[in-house]
Amino acid sequence: PDIAESTKYIGLFYDKQGEYEKALEYYKNSFEMYKNAANSNHSDIAEILNNISIVYLNKSEYEQALEYGDK
Repeated sequence: PDIAESTKYIGLFYDKQGEYEKALEYYKNSFEMYKNAANSNHSDIAEILNNISIVYLNKSEYEQALEYGDK
């Protein structure tokens, strides 16, 4: 979970810079790490899914945003 959290923050950095493709790459990697970590909690996973959804909203890719918002 520590590496997943660090990866999430790198995604957040790129997100804030408007580099959405890089942000998505890091967010999705973080999501996979959280999902596979034995001691991850639901709020970690929910937060990263929300971040991914917001990036897609910023890119005006509404179907993708809904997909991640509904997981």
